[in-house]
Amino acid sequence: MPALEYFLVAESVSVDQTTNQVSIFNIIEDIHVPEFPAVLPQVAAVCAWNMPGTEMGQDFQATFRIVVPGAERRDHAMNFTAVHPRQRMIVRVVGVPLGAPGQLLFEVLLNGQHQASHTVNITVAPGMVVPVAQA
Repeated sequence: MPALEYFLVAESVSVDQTTNQVSIFNIIEDIHVPEFPAVLPQVAAVCAWNMPGTEMGQDFQATFRIVVPGAERRDHAMNFTAVHPRQRMIVRVVGVPLGAPGQLLFEVLLNGQHQASHTVNITVAPGMVVPVAQA
């Protein structure tokens, strides 16, 4: 069974085309919004798996799960075939609705089994100024 090396949730991720090195930007630790409902504009989850040599060529069903307070969970497939000793996976999700304060759960599963999770507190910050894009 692959061993999870790391699982991070951030606002964005970039992979250098020349070196294949990954850069992770703005790891999500807490979310403060001026009011509800709100939207988390984008989320990027990054996983790295260490693959035993005996599992090369095998298929795995990975899932990135988002559980929003007061809403149904959202599952995003990240299926892969083991072709390298370390297998990296990135999934990007745009527009996560936030309807109420509470705890937002990010979870990664492999073949339906829990591997790791990351919990983020969502709070309202009265008087918070949100930048508005200029047309």
